[in-house]
Parts: sequence; structure tokens; C-alpha cells
Amino acid sequence: MSGAGDFEPAFAAALTLAEASPSSHNSQPWALAVGAPAVLGLDGPAGSRALVVCLDEDRKLRTLAAHTLEMNLSCGMYLQALLLALRQQGFSGRLAWRIGDAPRPKFGADLPATWTPLAVAIVAPGKPDDDVTDRVAALPARRTNRAPYAEGALAAADVAPLCAGEVAAEGPVGEPLAVTIFDQPGDVKALGRFVARHAAADFAHAAAWRETHAYIRHDPANAVDGFPLTQLFGPLSWARTWFFRIALHPVTMGVLKWFGYPRIIAGEFGALVAGSPASVAFALTDPKAGDADQLLAGARLLDAWLRLTAAGFAMHPVSVVLQHDDIRTKLQSEFNLAGRVVFFARLGRPVAAFPPTPRRGAANARVARLGG
Repeated sequence: MSGAGDFEPAFAAALTLAEASPSSHNSQPWALAVGAPAVLGLDGPAGSRALVVCLDEDRKLRTLAAHTLEMNLSCGMYLQALLLALRQQGFSGRLAWRIGDAPRPKFGADLPATWTPLAVAIVAPGKPDDDVTDRVAALPARRTNRAPYAEGALAAADVAPLCAGEVAAEGPVGEPLAVTIFDQPGDVKALGRFVARHAAADFAHAAAWRETHAYIRHDPANAVDGFPLTQLFGPLSWARTWFFRIALHPVTMGVLKWFGYPRIIAGEFGALVAGSPASVAFALTDPKAGDADQLLAGARLLDAWLRLTAAGFAMHPVSVVLQHDDIRTKLQSEFNLAGRVVFFARLGRPVAAFPPTPRRGAANARVARLGG
């Protein structure tokens, strides 16, 4: 049994693990406040703490409308990581509030003005949960692996149970995500052709590409967010490193797009999708689901990603086909996907290791203490 005095070391360990959560552009847009539930005007058992997961407005992506969804998903993944890590150490969670719920907790002046509260979870001491051990162990091991995956068939029936993610808390956790796994070669190749036709939009939208390019890090050893070129293209020679540094610059890309360079990159991306054993789409059943449902969708997504990681699988998000509504609508129409697809990825068993992306780490995490 964990006691109230055990919370701080458990929280420190959970914070370290949660900082490895995935996020769009590795922007790590979350922030966290922690303290006694009573400070927020909420009830909680003895020894409990309130965790307020927030979106840091200074860190969010903002160029595309779809970035709001991506930020909610990212913060939901962070929430799930915290809850799983605390559950393993004997602190179970209950969702006490989600953005949009009434009444709103008394956040007061403890939160910086740029932090938007998204959810409050009350965690209380109890018994360690061994059922989450594999998922917690997968947190630091999980990678966005952009390399080719092992050849050979991958049966949807084998991975479907792993994709049914759950929110690691009691309370109003929303509806399960609808999961569609494409494991037939014809479907996978058709998806690859779709990506090849449309992925150039990632580079053609000048403002969106400037924002993306701002997260490319050319000094990986000192980076704390974003992604180095090796995360996008794998190991690179000195010459290829400088080629991509020049070619991907927004000014250069603005010229090269007239010569079809974005279509070349899109074609290579499409071939990578087409050559994968499977792809997977996660969708909210309500196309108009709001911030709270999107946040909890992120929690379920991370849960599925960790289960897949623990079983030896990897995912590589193909976000470009979801970031533009016209392309996402075509994707859903052509491949009979209902609701609102919020996550689409290649799926398979990795054959090459991928390094972790840069992280701020727990020492630099944005954490505020409630009530001083």
C-alpha cells in the first residue's frame, strides 16, 4: 500500500516517463499543475493529489485548423502516460473535470496565463497495478519509427486487440475509438498511392511548412524538442545533411515546389506506406467531437501505441493526409472510414532501430504547484 508520503517520489518517476510522450512536431505542448484537490474546490480522499493537464499556448502549433486537434491529442497522450506511471506505483486516477464541463474548478492564479486547463485527474493512494507494467515499460522504448518495416503479412486479427486503447482513469472517459486496420496488400498499396498524390501538401502550404521547418533541429546534441534530420531520413552523410538543410529551407522549398520537388518527396513517402505490411486508422465516431473527446482520444491512442510497442510493433503517423480537411475527407470517402479520423499510421515490425527524439526531460518540465 502506498501512503501519502510516497506521492512525491512516485510523481517524480511518473513525470520522467511522461516526458517521453509523443506529440506533433515533438512540440511537447503540455504543462502540468499539481496540488491538493481542495485548492481547486474539488473533493478527494486522504493523500490524494489533483493533476491539472494544460496546453501551453506558447508551445502549440497554430498554422492549420487541424493543429488544435493535434494539440489535444498530444496533451491526452501526456495525461495517459502520467496516469499509467502513477497506477503502476499505487496511485489510481479519476477524471474530475474535462474542458467544457461545468462547474469549472477554481484554478485561480496558480496557473500561468498562457496555460489552458484541459483536464483534472484526482490520483489517490492504493495498490500498485501490475497490469500496466508492460505499457509503462514501453513508454521510454516507444519510437516513431520512419524506417521500412519487416516484409510479410500482418493479420488484422492479431493486432486489433492491441489497438483497443483504454483511458487509465475512472470517470467520464468518452467513447472508444473506431479502429480500422488495412492488412490486405491491395488496400495498403492503394493507401500508398493516396499518400503519394496528396503528401506534397505538407510542403506546398508555405506557412505550415515554415512552422514545421522551425522544429527541425540541426544540433541534435543540444536539442530539447523538435526533430533532427536523422529522425526524418535516417543516418545521413555530411553531404546529404547539407543537401537537406538547404533543400528543406522554406525559401528553397518555395522555389523547388515549381520544379516538382514536393511531389518527389511525396512519392517516396507513398512508396514507404505502400511497402508496409499494414496501415491503421483511429477515428472518433462523432465527426464534431470537441476538445474533451479529442483529449481522451489521445489517451486511448497512447495506450494502443504502448500495447503495440510492447508486442514488438511500431507506428509511423502519416499526419499530412489528416491535416487538410479536403484531403482527410477524400481519404475517409475513398476508404470508407466513418466519423472523424484523428490518427492514421503505417504499422509493422521494425527492422532498424530509431533513436529517441530530443526531450526537455523532467528537470525542465513545466510544472506548477497549486496553492503555493
